[in-house]
Amino acid sequence: TVRLEEVIAPIAGTATARAASCAARGLVTDEPEPLVAAAALYGQAGRPLYQLLCAEWAGASLARAQRQDDAIAQLRVALDLAVALEAEHDGRRLQAALRELGVRLGSRRRGRRDVTGWDALTDAEQQVAILVGEGLRNPEIAERLFISRRTVESHVSHLYTKLAVSTRVALANLVRERHPV
Repeated sequence: TVRLEEVIAPIAGTATARAASCAARGLVTDEPEPLVAAAALYGQAGRPLYQLLCAEWAGASLARAQRQDDAIAQLRVALDLAVALEAEHDGRRLQAALRELGVRLGSRRRGRRDVTGWDALTDAEQQVAILVGEGLRNPEIAERLFISRRTVESHVSHLYTKLAVSTRVALANLVRERHPV
């Protein structure tokens, strides 16, 4: 039999292609090792969302193989990535998977955040604010941050409210005052 890695990866020759082929093999065969390898390769390639998914899939495969400690380790990696990416839905799903394995997690929420001003901004909102200050449009920001246009629109709306501005020009000027280029 021919392994996916031997067919797909040489064509593109990238870590992402190797990761994709490992992930596909792991999902098809329900072998955890290719999924763990895929997560590591996606991490090296700077693809944290795919790294998160592969670590989650590896955790599930390891749990089915009765390798609970290894499963927990992979699910924790995935949960840490979800928190870093502010992927709340994924985080809740991963917490549920960990609870099913008997892991009790404390609250991962930060302390109370201010309601207005710069300290009220999430990390993602700060990134969007800086790019607005650089003059980028929403589609350009979405492409740069690998998020949807709708997510950018949501962040910009939150920025207007939290920074008490009503126009994009006012927002950009405020950002440039705080973060000179």
